Order: sequence, then C-alpha cells, then structure tokens
Amino acid sequence: MNLIEKNTILINDKIWKIIESETSSESKIFIEVRNIEKKEMSIYSYHFESNTYSLVFEKLDWWLSIQYANNSVVIFQYFDPEKMPYSSKILAYSIQNQNIIWEIDNAFYVSTFNNDKKYVLVNRTQFEIQKTIIIDSENGNEIIDTMPLENKLQEKIILYKEEDKYFTDLQSFISQTTNHTAIKLIEYCEWQCFILISYYICRSENSFENYLLIINEKGGLHLSETLGTSLKGVATGTFSVYNNYLYFVNTDNQIKILAINDK
Repeated sequence: MNLIEKNTILINDKIWKIIESETSSESKIFIEVRNIEKKEMSIYSYHFESNTYSLVFEKLDWWLSIQYANNSVVIFQYFDPEKMPYSSKILAYSIQNQNIIWEIDNAFYVSTFNNDKKYVLVNRTQFEIQKTIIIDSENGNEIIDTMPLENKLQEKIILYKEEDKYFTDLQSFISQTTNHTAIKLIEYCEWQCFILISYYICRSENSFENYLLIINEKGGLHLSETLGTSLKGVATGTFSVYNNYLYFVNTDNQIKILAINDK
C-alpha cells in the first residue's frame, strides 16, 4: 500500500477553513476562502473521486463562517461585528438556489447529531435560557427526540500537548527521525497502514515551522512535508484524513491531496 499525490489545488485567495461533506454518497470537501483586502468570502468544493473543483458560493458576507455542508445545504455561523466574539445566529443556504432557506437567531452550531448526519446540534438562547436542540439541516425544523444529546463522533486525530503523558515519547521519535525538537503540541493519527504526525519547531523568537511526517507499516519514514514556515504561532487541524484520502494546506492558498494506492 502506498500514498500517491492525487492533486494540488491552487486558489487565488487565502484558505481560511475546510470542512468535509456530511454525505455518504461521495467524498467531498468545502473550502472557505477569503480576500482580505476586499473583505469578501467565497466557498469552493472539491470532489475526490472525480478530482474536480468548483465554485459553490461567491462574495458572501465577510462575517459568515462555514460549519456544515451536504449535497444540498451549507450551514454558516454569523458573527455580528458589534457583538464579537459572540455570534448571533446560524443560517442555511441552498446550494442549488443560492439563497437562504432558514435561520435561527441567538444560536450557534455545535456538531452533527450522533451518527445521523442529516441532523445537527445547535445551542440556542431563548428567554435567557440556553439549551441544545436538534435541527433538520434541510429545513431548520426542530426535531423532538428522546435520545440523550451527545456527540458520539470520535476524533480521528489525537492532540498531544507538552504536559501530556505521551508527548515526550513522540518528541523523541521525531528527534530521532528528523533531528528536530518538537514543541508545544503534536497531532497524531493512525490511518490505514500509516502513522501521521504533525509537529512544530521554533526557529527564532515568535517564528515557527510546521512539518508532517508519514510513517509506513514497517516504521520507516514514507514522506515528510513542510506545512508552514515563518509562522507566528501554532494551531491544530494542520491535516485531515477522509476515507482513502489525506489532505492538508501547505501554503496559504494551496491544498495538497494524497490518495491510497493499493498496488
């Protein structure tokens, strides 16, 4: 089993956020990009199987941020600039009709509900009381459900901070493999027959570099990628695995996609 480069997507504006489509019919991601000078935000989609890339929404409100998407609906969080850092509502756009189909005031998006990806959990404040409700993503209707509200989605990527038990073990492995001293946090994932490790090093005061190591089933270094240089800080979510694909941003406007090759 091997990893091969499937595509590199180059976007004119800054990549701000990437989410995976909540649908079982195809592997697809939605990409939020922003033109900082013009204060414009757009949404693109990439289909892994067909290897196609297209514009979904153009020049949306700067204060929207994508939270959820499927084949027909995209849910955004709206952050009112006068109420920052608190958001004021969530709203859903139809991909086909390019319009708002429902919105909920005084609410913010939480996650999908259990394993049914059509429904989403929303925290809503009403009459000064906050509660978590289940919403049908297609129409915004509240669902009455007797199941306990909990997020059963398991994290695929584990985060280790310097104070965590296994941080020093991973730090030692990284040092032996690369001669780098990892600091602050490490992201770790066991995926297919590979181990993925993202880590940061400090080159100078307030200047960091981010790297991704891919270890094969024999314990050898399969691939090493530079994800970022001259960074002002560290962050999580530096790479993602999705079905048989690995993707990551390695510059502000470039996404690299690798695929499992069984041969």
